[in-house]
Amino acid sequence: MHIKLLNIFIFTGSPSQENIDATTAENDDPPAKKRRVLRSNFDRPSLPARSEHILPDVCILCQKVKTIVCKGSGKRNREKLVRCSTIEAANLKRAAEENENESLLMQIRNKDCVAIEVKYHNSSKSTIGYLPVIDVSPTEMDTVLTILKKSIDIADQLKLESLVIVMDQAIYSKAQLIRWRNPYFMKRLVIRLGAFHTAMSFLGCLGKRFRDAGLQDILIESEVVAVGSINGVFTGRHYNRAVRAHKLVAEAMQHMRLTTYLNSIPEEKAEKVKHLMTSLSQSFPGPQYEEILKGEHFQSFLSSYEEFIQVGNKKQTFAFWSSYIDIVEILLLFLRGIRESNWELHLASVRQMLPWVFAYDHVNYSRYLPVYWLEMSNLANTHPVIYTQCIGGDFAVQRSSNAFAKIPCDQTIEQTANRDSKTKVGMTGFSTNKRAVNRWIWSHHVRGSITHECETMAGKGERSGTRSDLLHSRMKHDKLAIGKIIDTVNSMFNPFEYEPAELIHIASGLVATQDVQNDLQFAKARGESEFENFCGQRLQTGEVDFFAPMKRMNLKTFSSMSKKSNHHQGYHFGSR
Repeated sequence: MHIKLLNIFIFTGSPSQENIDATTAENDDPPAKKRRVLRSNFDRPSLPARSEHILPDVCILCQKVKTIVCKGSGKRNREKLVRCSTIEAANLKRAAEENENESLLMQIRNKDCVAIEVKYHNSSKSTIGYLPVIDVSPTEMDTVLTILKKSIDIADQLKLESLVIVMDQAIYSKAQLIRWRNPYFMKRLVIRLGAFHTAMSFLGCLGKRFRDAGLQDILIESEVVAVGSINGVFTGRHYNRAVRAHKLVAEAMQHMRLTTYLNSIPEEKAEKVKHLMTSLSQSFPGPQYEEILKGEHFQSFLSSYEEFIQVGNKKQTFAFWSSYIDIVEILLLFLRGIRESNWELHLASVRQMLPWVFAYDHVNYSRYLPVYWLEMSNLANTHPVIYTQCIGGDFAVQRSSNAFAKIPCDQTIEQTANRDSKTKVGMTGFSTNKRAVNRWIWSHHVRGSITHECETMAGKGERSGTRSDLLHSRMKHDKLAIGKIIDTVNSMFNPFEYEPAELIHIASGLVATQDVQNDLQFAKARGESEFENFCGQRLQTGEVDFFAPMKRMNLKTFSSMSKKSNHHQGYHFGSR
């Protein structure tokens, strides 16, 4: 908080009542007027000394404090410092090594960059521009061809050797078909699948596997998701709600599995594990956090816990809900790869998604997500310049100065161009005249740009400095929600304490049929096999045409047991 010292004065040196009486007794002169002094003249209380392990509160790159001028008010504010969010700070170290910056490497090499509070100015906010709208169906081949040609024109104007285009799956399929048949497009363009829509598709896989296994009952009864929103959560269309719901349930399930583990070991050993967890919580993000993770006690606990999970996976109910924790972890790693602009993590998490996409018949992503993964994995050979940019973290959009805040390109379109150019009721709300409608469409990008600039001038362009997940009120609310989920599951039964080997419905107690048990148990293995066959037969050897129809796996879930027969009884009406 900035204080204008020249304009703020306070009263100090007010004499006590005893001094006033003494002064009055000595002479009858009126007491001296109260003296006005600046706040800067005060002796401020000394602040606690910073730890010797923590770096000074300045940018580690420029070692300066910068100020920026607000466009709307003209005020000069101190530019925010972004605190490093990963222990290794891989991108920062890589940049320092490429530039041979030894002074920077001496400060961060072999150190926990979170614990020593590495900070830097984030001057690399993404610049977002709006292009004119093409008023035709985006999935028509002529439209896609126009987009590719316009993209190359933009690359030529910017004197770029190659250009990256991000599309959702429907347009990606058409664009790749054109690109594969044109060597010039293959050389100049790199087409990526939108990560936002990929995450939504993966959320649909999660919903298909676990919805009717009791997850829907858990979310509704614990009041985490309302009944009217439940379909959107399981299909992935309500993206933010879906991600939050799965995070909360996964954390609750992890808590219940860990509690079951602690109850299965001797009490003395359990107390040591609890003490270890307390030490981890208290040391984060201090210098001792990484030491505890690498220590002998934590590694011993980790191996013991993994052995407990392997033994528990022999029971199908235990294994089924453990797979839920694993799949949600894949989703969160995928989102983390985007937030941190970690290219290797992004590709690794996409690879982990593929078996589940195949297993649960997301046919369009089953066809094109392997193509995306293989092309991006080979990017260093085909487009080394683009690969260097992706490794450097330039494949996601930075809209704010916060760390861990990058978002996918296709999500950026939803938050900027589509949002800024909206009218209250759409084009039907003001005219049905064709010329007026054309003018409205052709000015789409201009209106969006004007809206964005007006928000910036009004001081509304900068996004909130604190993520909603990190607000104290939000963390308190999430903690209560996790407690409700645990209570709801315990009112049914704890899936990690269930001893019989068969798979049962967590809410109704219904035992799954053998077909359902087999399909749920071996879904990942069958999806992996289908993925390998697809890559081998369609992408490597060409034994099967790439565009040949793909057979659905139709794996059974708990919902298969509740489907009614389609046979109808016939009634005969007649006289007796």
